[in-house]
Amino acid sequence: MGLPMASRLAEDLDVRGFDIAAARLELGKDAGVLPCGSGREAVTGADAVLLAVRDSAQLNDVLFGENGVADAMSPGAVVILTSTVGTEGIAEVVAALAERGIELVDAPLSGGPARAG
Repeated sequence: MGLPMASRLAEDLDVRGFDIAAARLELGKDAGVLPCGSGREAVTGADAVLLAVRDSAQLNDVLFGENGVADAMSPGAVVILTSTVGTEGIAEVVAALAERGIELVDAPLSGGPARAG
């Protein structure tokens, strides 16, 4: 769902993106999304970071793992989580982000990729 959302946002905003699948990055580029070589590069200097992940384990890895983006984000930034990852563990994620001055908006979407674009 991340690609359709990023593509739609790129119609009106400057959007940087990263995906572990190179083909998805290329599709994003074709839709006006500036491809980045890493998640950290994509979020540096961003006011808002939109995340579409599969589950809470992937959320924690993306934010706080070896190449986690949380430490590359500026205080005052916000993470918008569009995935339904469940409530278990979200409080810990919110607290860990808050320690860095970053907020989280839990905004799960429904409708799949077709409705995301």
